[in-house]
Formats: sequence, structure tokens, C-alpha cells
Amino acid sequence: FLPTLAEAAQTELPPKNKPDGQSFLPVLLGQKHQPREWIFCHYIRNGTKKKPAKPAEIQKVLAQQKVAKEKKLMGRFARNQTYKLYEDGRFYNVSKDVLEKKALVASEDTAYQAKIRKMLQGVHDSMPAWQTFKLSQKTMETRKND
Repeated sequence: FLPTLAEAAQTELPPKNKPDGQSFLPVLLGQKHQPREWIFCHYIRNGTKKKPAKPAEIQKVLAQQKVAKEKKLMGRFARNQTYKLYEDGRFYNVSKDVLEKKALVASEDTAYQAKIRKMLQGVHDSMPAWQTFKLSQKTMETRKND
């Protein structure tokens, strides 16, 4: 929404705050619009925990997060209308496999699938790193002042 609001206000966003969004003001105004080819989703069903103090507890939480990603309760993916690529490399044709039962194997990709897989991987690569634990107030304040 931020790029749309900025365009409506006829202002530029600061370069360091460049969002991954795209303005949809032309759609609202009934003008021609070039939609992007993909969407990116970062989701955490029940939020993240603060970083535990003890290393053993950290490993326990990381193991729980791994299981949650496998169960699709948390994760990140990039997709277009046909294909979906999770950050861990699972790749699905969601138009034919809505429930994501059978991941496509990279070595068996068609040339077109390989092209889409590469494009969606580029989306993942352009995003900030996954934050394993909730950021502390001090960390958030430091980032805000950068």
C-alpha cells in the first residue's frame, strides 16, 4: 500500500525505505496498469518468540521452527499464478497441485519451469533475511535510527 499512497500524494519514498510493493493507483483510477509477475509472502501463524538466553533453548526453538515450516505454519514463498517456490526450495505447480502434495524436482524442470524457478528465487534473494527471533526493542530502535 505504501507505494500507492506515495504516488497518490505525489511524493517519493526515501531510498533506504524502498518497499517491495508496487503502486496500484492506476487500477484505482481506471488506467492501464502493468501488474507484477509475482507476489512474496512471509507468514508466521503464531508469531515468533524472543531469543532464549540459553543455547539449548535456542536449539529447541529452532527445531520447533523447522517443524513449523515443514507443516507450512510459518515460512516464506514467492509465487506467480501457476508456480510457488518456498525459501527452502520446494517448488509446486499450484494450478495443478493446489494442496502442494508433490514438489517438482529441479532436475526434471522444463525450460519454462527452470526460468520461473530462477525468477522466483531472485525474488527470495532480494528480500531481507528471515528474522529467527523477535527483535528486541533496543534492536528495533537502532534500526530505526540507521
